[in-house]
Amino acid sequence: MSLQPTPCSAKPALSAWRIVEGFHPISTQKSQIFKVYLEEKPDCFFSMEQYWPSTDLAAIKREFEIQRTLDHDNIAKVFYFYEPEGNQRARVIGEWIGDEDLKEYLQRTSLDLLPHSVVWYYFKQLISAIVYLDSRHITHRDLTLEAMRLDGSYNLKLTHFGDARLLMPGSTCSTCVGTVAYCAPEVLAGLPYTPKIDIWSAGIVLYAMLFRAYPFLRPHPSDARFSEFTSRANPFWAQLRATHPDLADLLSGMLQPDPGRRLTVGQVSTHPWLQTPPKGFADLPAHVRQVMAARRAARDQMPPTPPPHPLGERPSPVFV
Repeated sequence: MSLQPTPCSAKPALSAWRIVEGFHPISTQKSQIFKVYLEEKPDCFFSMEQYWPSTDLAAIKREFEIQRTLDHDNIAKVFYFYEPEGNQRARVIGEWIGDEDLKEYLQRTSLDLLPHSVVWYYFKQLISAIVYLDSRHITHRDLTLEAMRLDGSYNLKLTHFGDARLLMPGSTCSTCVGTVAYCAPEVLAGLPYTPKIDIWSAGIVLYAMLFRAYPFLRPHPSDARFSEFTSRANPFWAQLRATHPDLADLLSGMLQPDPGRRLTVGQVSTHPWLQTPPKGFADLPAHVRQVMAARRAARDQMPPTPPPHPLGERPSPVFV
């Protein structure tokens, strides 16, 4: 078991970091992530995110400056930023979380529907992180399943703060950012928006965890699935209310196209569905352990290909 990563008293030189042998870096659209350590702390692992040269350096710095001020159990911590020098790229050192996220978990589980205990467990952790961000007047603006990684204890860690920004009470923003399938309607419409866009995105995450699919791929009247989903005549809502009234009330309140009628952060965090753990709930659902352990075993042999599934359709970012 590795030790909990903590920042050193002084920023180590870049050359002091060692890459863990045998670990294959995680590649993203903007970077590669390595598992690293310091020689004096060989059992304490960190992540080193190395950015592609084409990545906007100012944006990397903004993301780092926001994230390094955050201290919450369900938000990934970052410690050091290294400026690019010569042929070196910009790098950020943070806590080591792993390469598993909620989307991968949903793709690999063999169940048609997840136990409510698992959904409740991770959604409660996500809302706890959002409540904390709201107390700091920070809007994430790109809450997706991929932004929610699972650490070694299978707890959620929120990442991807590249689009996050300070948004003070009473102020709005109109910059079109985020991932289309998770964007609130007002974002895609180019209208001024408030921190309630994070509530909409969290509602999409909740739906995806519950049903292992996206309700629609674009929250716009041109998307027939969106128009059908938001229709009062949609039998989905009547069926959900008949079986899980509190859940239906929460989900419909979060996925309210009118931001004025959408639930607030406080209303979501105190909602009755989140106050009472589902039957069979355990602090760490054993089902998650089993699914991700199987994934690790398969990955050690060869890179597995997930089966075709609605969640396999990767939503395109607003900006690539």
